[in-house]
Amino acid sequence: MATHFALAFHAAGCRVVEVCARNIDHAAALAAQVGAQAVSGPAELDTAVDFCIVAVNDDALPAVAGQLHLPHSVTVHTSGATEAEVLRGVSPHYGVLWSPMSFVRQEAMDYSSLPFCIEGSDAAAADAVERLARRVSGRVCRMDAGQRRWAHLSATVVNNFGNAMLAEVQRMAAQERLPFDLLLPIVNQTAQRAALDNLWSRQTGPAVRQDRNTIAAHRAMLAGHPRMLELYDVFTRLIADRDSSQ
Repeated sequence: MATHFALAFHAAGCRVVEVCARNIDHAAALAAQVGAQAVSGPAELDTAVDFCIVAVNDDALPAVAGQLHLPHSVTVHTSGATEAEVLRGVSPHYGVLWSPMSFVRQEAMDYSSLPFCIEGSDAAAADAVERLARRVSGRVCRMDAGQRRWAHLSATVVNNFGNAMLAEVQRMAAQERLPFDLLLPIVNQTAQRAALDNLWSRQTGPAVRQDRNTIAAHRAMLAGHPRMLELYDVFTRLIADRDSSQ
């Protein structure tokens, strides 16, 4: 996320002043891409910057925040699951700048389509963070901490769990000597349907039709794939017990 945010704001015309990382080589590599200076610790940071974006693992946030003192900056973290108050002692104005997207360092992204969920410690902070986010994208949503936690949980399920499911199918297809790309059209179709209302009304498959013989045949085939069998059973029950009114 640090890499993509630095690239996104640099491309939007923001001046990236410094890149700080424990590994100075990593900091230098990113700094070179955005015309910034690489620093290896919080003590070296320029305290006159307008914004400081803290893009570290959730578990590391309290320790990193404890090393920062930026009285003239708006400081934000990029976590979907962590309270903004972890930054309370860093700056007089602080907040959250989180995007419900999956970030892989080597993958190119269209930053103009990034959705941003933002929060501020006060009205001035929220306005400042929103202005910063809108330098990159028009998809900016103000959320309180509770909404953001639910958004983060939802993103985890649809992206991380969805990718894990596809990875298991990819592995199983390889074992059974099937071309995985045969499934890409239906994967894309499913993703496109996500923009529609009442997705339960578009649910298909043997669990919806209560095709017990087909379900039994599938379960027998999955005897050699115990992890996929467990997932198959969970989702079959979920679909069979669905509430189509929701």
